[in-house]
Amino acid sequence: MIVFLFCVALLVLFPLTVSPCMLDNPCSWQNQGTENVFIPGYDEALPIHISNNSDFANQAIANLWEGNGSVSDPYIIEGLNITTMGASAIHIGNTTVFFEITGCLIIGGNIGILLENVTHAKVWNTIIRYSDSSGVLVSESDNVKVTNNTIVGIGGADSTGLYSLGSNYCEFSNNTIGAVSGWVILIDYSHNCSVTDNYLSMAGYDGIRLRDSSENNITLNEVTHSHLSGIKLGNSHKCRIEQNIVEYSVGDGISIEASSSCVIRENVVHESGVYSLDLNGDASDICDNTFYRSQMQGLRIQSNNNNVSHNNFIENNLAISEYSTWLVDAGTSNDINGNYYDIWTWPDDDENDIVDRPYPYDFLDENSDNEPHVRVFQTNLMHILTKPRLIHPNDTLAGEKFWGPTKIIWCVSSDTFGHDATYNVSISSDGGAQWIDIANNLTETSLDWISSDFTESDEYRFKIVAQCTEGLISDYSTNAEFEVKSHTLSYPTILTPNGGETVFDTYNITWKVAVESWGLPVTYRVYYSQDAGDSWNELIAYYEGTTFVWDVRGIPDGNQYLIRVVARSEAGLMSDDVSDSVFTISRPNIIMIAAPIASGALVIVIVAYMLRRRGTT
Repeated sequence: MIVFLFCVALLVLFPLTVSPCMLDNPCSWQNQGTENVFIPGYDEALPIHISNNSDFANQAIANLWEGNGSVSDPYIIEGLNITTMGASAIHIGNTTVFFEITGCLIIGGNIGILLENVTHAKVWNTIIRYSDSSGVLVSESDNVKVTNNTIVGIGGADSTGLYSLGSNYCEFSNNTIGAVSGWVILIDYSHNCSVTDNYLSMAGYDGIRLRDSSENNITLNEVTHSHLSGIKLGNSHKCRIEQNIVEYSVGDGISIEASSSCVIRENVVHESGVYSLDLNGDASDICDNTFYRSQMQGLRIQSNNNNVSHNNFIENNLAISEYSTWLVDAGTSNDINGNYYDIWTWPDDDENDIVDRPYPYDFLDENSDNEPHVRVFQTNLMHILTKPRLIHPNDTLAGEKFWGPTKIIWCVSSDTFGHDATYNVSISSDGGAQWIDIANNLTETSLDWISSDFTESDEYRFKIVAQCTEGLISDYSTNAEFEVKSHTLSYPTILTPNGGETVFDTYNITWKVAVESWGLPVTYRVYYSQDAGDSWNELIAYYEGTTFVWDVRGIPDGNQYLIRVVARSEAGLMSDDVSDSVFTISRPNIIMIAAPIASGALVIVIVAYMLRRRGTT
């Protein structure tokens, strides 16, 4: 029994860790062990129900609670263990006195703590478990502070870890709330409240949900593993969502519906199941956020007149394609300029940290971010080292062949904490099964690689590994495969005229096909020389055949002629051949012969003759 009580005490006294495995079934925390158990450090007590100021004063005297309800000496309800199956463990209503609930352990009940029509209340350092409906409900109350509490295992339909209903000027801060079947924090019809520095996890619905609640601040929270959105606003205007980490939401990271004039600034939204930010509200500022690894685009805008600047878009579109646009603008008159897109960081020839090409963020290329940044904007919320994406060769060049000197180029890998990075380059000749380092600790973003020093293969892949000065690593490897293959172009061996021929009239210049080892197209230039090769005259260029009919009429006779054929492949390889020896161009000799015929007349016969030699026509 002593061992059992000691273990229970450890669960209460030490911080409660909420496991991500509870995400799919947050109700599994509900109603576990609601029987009365003595736990050291707490006084067992019955549920408390206070209906007004006088009732509070009477119960304070009866229970020896400290304080008198003034601002300088508030009532203190402290150190109680209340385990119940009833409506509420603590229900205080219709009071204007100052009071605090602190250091208590509350297990079970429909609502752990219900504050109804009260002012000047503070709930802090309290543990609330296994309530059916709400851990803490603040209803029609002002100036309530709920801080530094742990609330877990809140089950039941539409349940809430912390619920503000019609309450203004309240503060909800430094709480750890998790494993809630509904909303972890729900704020309805409440204005000028702050939700600050809370750790919120495993919501069955949204992590933080505002409905019809304006001018609220949501800052410095970590919201993780929400079954719907991490943070969601509906008809809630002029709210500020700043410096939150929102991660592993099944739906959108942040969703803004029918809420205008909001400020969404300096948040990191990580691993969202749909969009990092889905915005449907006019005239909002979306600045200095990091949208990281969402399944869809980092940002979808369905509203008008918004300002979007200095945001990081990193590794989004996981469910579609990185070649799809990084954001969607379905509204009008939105100013989208000066953001960082990790797939659009080059070239920057003038080195002004602005990419030389605007980033087209719609599918029709009609709208562009004219100042996309080369380097990531820094944030102190999450350490990210962007991938050193390959510029050349990249996946769009699948199957490209290499031989000889080859330039490998990649983009800058930049660090959200501002650290410098170095690069290692490796290659694989077996489709990525094994990698061979070819360069280490590079500070530049390019490398001259002599591909002809490596084994021929058509399964080459490239990998760049970046490492910042604090040891964070990011790598990028090609999915496509490339080929290292000997690159040659055989000679266009001349067949005719190859030396010794006498040529007149027209003549067929013929040569063998120049074979390009990569199978690329080859064209030919044909030249002749009448001075044994001292000078050349072009006959034809970009010729695709291997027979050219040469009309030599009009070309001077001579016996020092040569033919030259130059082959050139599409990749720039060149080879050539020249006739083995000179040949002759000569006109036929003309002789007139008078021949008698039977009538006694003479007929003049013109005979053209020439000495036939090898290769003549």
